[in-house]
Amino acid sequence: MDINRLDRSAFMRLVAIVEEEQRKGFGRRMVGLVEAFCRLNDCQILYVVPNEDAIVFYQKCGYVP
Repeated sequence: MDINRLDRSAFMRLVAIVEEEQRKGFGRRMVGLVEAFCRLNDCQILYVVPNEDAIVFYQKCGYVP
């Protein structure tokens, strides 16, 4: 994750859970940790750059294109 303190934004990209560990809650837990980290660091915007096959996951987490 990259944080730009000038405009208080963060970028999350190149995040993956190995296939055999998917659907066990690790992805949602990781997203929650990133969101908490952003709140602690006064980020106002979190941009997510997902792989094509992860778009639906992030939409289920509340992110919009």
